[in-house]
Amino acid sequence: MQAVGTHPHPNTMLTPARPRTQHQRVLHTAVLRAEMLRVSLMTTIYHDQRLDLVDGFTEDYAPLSLFARTPVTWDGITYNSAAAAVAASRFVLPATRKLLQRTVTPVEAWRKGSHLAAWGDNAHELHLPERVDQVQEVPYWREHRQFQAMKAVLEARFAAPALRELLLSTGDALLVARDEHHELDWGCCSCPSHATTPGGNRYGRYLMSLRAALRPSQPRGWVRVACIGHSPEKLPAGSADWVREELHRVAARLTREYRMQVAISGGARGSDLWWAQAAHAQGAAVWMYQPHTRQSARWDEADQAEHQHVTALADRVTALPGTYNAGCMAARSRWMVRDADLVVAVLDSRIFSGASYEAVQTARLDRPVILIDPHTGQASRLNPQPR
Repeated sequence: MQAVGTHPHPNTMLTPARPRTQHQRVLHTAVLRAEMLRVSLMTTIYHDQRLDLVDGFTEDYAPLSLFARTPVTWDGITYNSAAAAVAASRFVLPATRKLLQRTVTPVEAWRKGSHLAAWGDNAHELHLPERVDQVQEVPYWREHRQFQAMKAVLEARFAAPALRELLLSTGDALLVARDEHHELDWGCCSCPSHATTPGGNRYGRYLMSLRAALRPSQPRGWVRVACIGHSPEKLPAGSADWVREELHRVAARLTREYRMQVAISGGARGSDLWWAQAAHAQGAAVWMYQPHTRQSARWDEADQAEHQHVTALADRVTALPGTYNAGCMAARSRWMVRDADLVVAVLDSRIFSGASYEAVQTARLDRPVILIDPHTGQASRLNPQPR
């Protein structure tokens, strides 16, 4: 494990709570390995040397990976990894599950599970050394039983004291399951084809949920809070000052009473930049998630100056690669929601469309939302509404 006070590997950065270290601008460009053609995925500027972030389970944190070779017993069978156990949970017949048990690597088990499911009853056509007489998928596995299986497998896996202590050692850090296996639901893929598609990181979120359950004495709260909202021209006339004041009030209460440590901002004009400044004033770290690398290039001089000011005070500034495109705004919003424990939404209650509205509806599936409505001049908390 990294000793406190040492400079960790860029992909496994953990920070203590405030006070922050002295601001020092450090440029880090995340690139794929040589076999991935050295394609740059995203540029991140760290103003602090340490972050509450584990971006990919490598080095000391490699055992936390879904694909780590750590045996786990689930439903009476011992598999070489959590990936193999969850892949096996898709199938009814013991013969099919044992096929995945014998698979050489965790990645192969995960892929072979997907391959068998895709072929379904045409198992006789499979070009595999092992033969399976029939492939029968567990009913409703894709809809919800895979999620139940993952939770059960993780609980069994992290019953091992060494793994449990490793998970707990990450504190409140954001855990991102980043790899190159093209898994965009459970993880985040770093291959060139998926560079502009932030994955769902469901595995990372499950780990953080399990981590919280393993320390029940931890005070309740939301460590990372994102703000999504309208641009200034979409706000009702005369409401901008009220929105600014409300964001300051919300940031103060979340920091004081609910353990907010990180404010996530999309770097857009209006609510995004106001939220970053409000949270920074309360001592929270600011993470900026930009939709492309030239976000403020066409803004007027005053807006550019505000953007530069927030960029300078932010602890982490990360941008999706490339320039503006039709989907980059929505991708950025999904990225922000993915990494947030709670979302602050500055939305006019009369508007039912747009990237901000859609992102907030997605957020409400599994996390609370604080709605700041500039039309009614009211703020309210909305509880999750799962489908």
